[in-house]
Amino acid sequence: MKVLLTGSQGTVGGAFRRVAAVQGIDVHPWNRAVVPPEEPSAVHALMKRVQPDAILHLAMGAPGWAAQMAEYSAEQRIPFVFTSTVSVFAAPGPHGITSERTATDEYGRYKADCEDAVLKASTEAVVVRLGYQIDPHGPGNNLAQHLREQAASGVIKASAGWIPATSILADTVDVLLNLLANPRPGLHHLDANSSDAWTYPEIVTAIGQMLGERWSIETTNDRIHDQRLLNSLPVPALSATLPLRR
Repeated sequence: MKVLLTGSQGTVGGAFRRVAAVQGIDVHPWNRAVVPPEEPSAVHALMKRVQPDAILHLAMGAPGWAAQMAEYSAEQRIPFVFTSTVSVFAAPGPHGITSERTATDEYGRYKADCEDAVLKASTEAVVVRLGYQIDPHGPGNNLAQHLREQAASGVIKASAGWIPATSILADTVDVLLNLLANPRPGLHHLDANSSDAWTYPEIVTAIGQMLGERWSIETTNDRIHDQRLLNSLPVPALSATLPLRR
C-alpha cells in the first residue's frame, strides 16, 4: 500500500511513519514547501505523480485542501481518512457522534469546518475525532511528555472533575492503519477512556506507574468537564494498557 500522508512531522504522523516502515507500507510525506496546498494545479500534479492507494490527512490546513483530497479520493476510489478532534465540543459531555458541536475556540471551530468540507466532498470519506494522545516513551505533543515536563518543575496539578478523551498513540495508529485498509465511511470517535471514564488524576497516576515514576500529584477541582467520546471505534481501553494500582 502507498499512503500519501500530510502532517508527517507531527506526533501522530511521526508514529504512523515508524509503524508503516515496520509493516512495509510505502509512505509518501506531503512537503508543503514543494507542493503548496493552495495551488490546485500543484496538488493535481502531485496526485498524478504519486498515485497513492490511500490518503491520510493529519496536517493543519484550509478546509478546502481537505475537501480537494477527499474529492480526489472519491474519484479514484481510494480510502481517505481525516483526523478531527474532541475540541469540536466545548460543552460538557460525554459526546455522541451526532452531539451538537459547540466549539468556542478557533481550533475547534476550524476542525468542525474541515469535517463539514470533507463529508460534503465525499460520502466515502472517513473522519475520526481523536482525544489527547499518550505516548509513554515518546517526545512531542503527547500527554506523557507533558507530564514529564510538569513533574520536572515540581507538582503536577490534576483536576478530579476532568474526564479526558484520550488514547494510547500506538493504538491510535493501529486504528488509522486499519481504516486505510478497511474504510468505514462517515464520522467516528476514537477514545480509549470512553468506557473506563478515568479522571485526570487517575490517568496521571497510571502513566506515572507505567513509567516507574513517583510523581507528586496535587488533586484539584479547577476543571469540571466530561470530555469522553462515546461510540468509540474498537480500541484497547486505558485499563487494559495502563493498569491502575490503587
